[in-house]
Amino acid sequence: MANKIIEIHKLRDKRLHVFKRDDCRVWMCRVYVNGKYKVSSTKEENLSRARAFAEEWFDDIKYRKRRGENIHDAMFEDVAQSAIERQNQLSASKERNSRHGEEFEKKVTGILLKQFKGIPIGQIGVQKLDDFKAWRFAEAKPGALLKQRRRRRQSAHRQFTKILSF
Repeated sequence: MANKIIEIHKLRDKRLHVFKRDDCRVWMCRVYVNGKYKVSSTKEENLSRARAFAEEWFDDIKYRKRRGENIHDAMFEDVAQSAIERQNQLSASKERNSRHGEEFEKKVTGILLKQFKGIPIGQIGVQKLDDFKAWRFAEAKPGALLKQRRRRRQSAHRQFTKILSF
C-alpha cells in the first residue's frame, strides 16, 4: 500500500510542494520537471526550515535546468561512491577478500573519477568510453603495458603448471 501525504504546502506558484508522509517524521519536497517528479528529503522536522531547504533545492534545480543539465540522471561520482560502499560491505562481510574493497576504491578514485567526475551516468556512452581508453593508453608509462602483459602471461603459466603437476 502506498504511503499517504498527510500535509502539503505549495510554494513558488504551486510548482514546489513541501509535504509530510504518514510514515515519516521529516518533511519532503518535490517538483515536477521534465515530465517526472523530482523528490528529496529536507531532513527537517520543522516546517520553516524545511521550506527554506526546499526553496534552495528548487532554485538549484531551476539553475541546472537552465544550464541544460539532465535533472533526473545520477552523477557518476554518486554511483561510484555507492559502488565503493557496496564493495567495502562485501569485504567486511568476508564475501570478498579484505583487500578487494581497498583495491576497488583505489581504482575508482584514482582512475575513473579523473575522467568521469561531473558527468551524468546517462551521458557516458561509447564515445566517452573510447576517449577514456585513449586517455589511459596516453597516461600509461612506456613499457608498463608490456610488463603487465608479461606478468599476466607468467601468472597464467604458473597456474597452468600447477594444474599439470596434480
